[in-house]
Amino acid sequence: MVASPGRSDALANRSRLIEAARQVFAERGFEAEMKEIAARAGVGVGTIYRNFATKEDLAEAVVERLLDEAPALAAEALATEAPADGVLLLLQSMWDGFEQYGWLFDMLFVRSGRELEQEPAFRERLAAFVPVFARAQAAGALRSDLDPTAMVVCLRSLFYAYRVLRQERGPEYARKQLQALFLVGVVSADEGSENRQTRLSGA
Repeated sequence: MVASPGRSDALANRSRLIEAARQVFAERGFEAEMKEIAARAGVGVGTIYRNFATKEDLAEAVVERLLDEAPALAAEALATEAPADGVLLLLQSMWDGFEQYGWLFDMLFVRSGRELEQEPAFRERLAAFVPVFARAQAAGALRSDLDPTAMVVCLRSLFYAYRVLRQERGPEYARKQLQALFLVGVVSADEGSENRQTRLSGA
């Protein structure tokens, strides 16, 4: 079934609004005005409210889009020449994303009493990372006795730990400590201490 021109335009406007909100929120935080988001999207303010009743609804859509990018990130990680580099790419992207949009996740989930780690959509998107860990495991870079799905579940728990450490000690400390702790647990001992240190130096 082919969408009508009007329906296609409406969907395109909605997509542009979400992308514009993503950019503006990253630049100005949640204090950004709806009219600024509308201008960035090239539509009128009324178009925003026809798609999103509140700014919070628009923020929810931004979070959904961020989560929807997990499969593309997994594909990029799978395309790295060295399987272990794919794992490091996932970790690096996770920290970068939290630095840029962590406040938005906190606002929508933590402060409202909802836990991001318990959201079905969050768990489903992270499942796209399982093949990245399985590939690195098959290459001997990660421990053979661990379930790749369990490794991904551990990633979910890092979001909470990162929030705590970032607040107490700063983002760089949180990033290095948690990445090192995670990799110490999953990197294959067969690689030897020198290669293990090389992996950890990516933190």
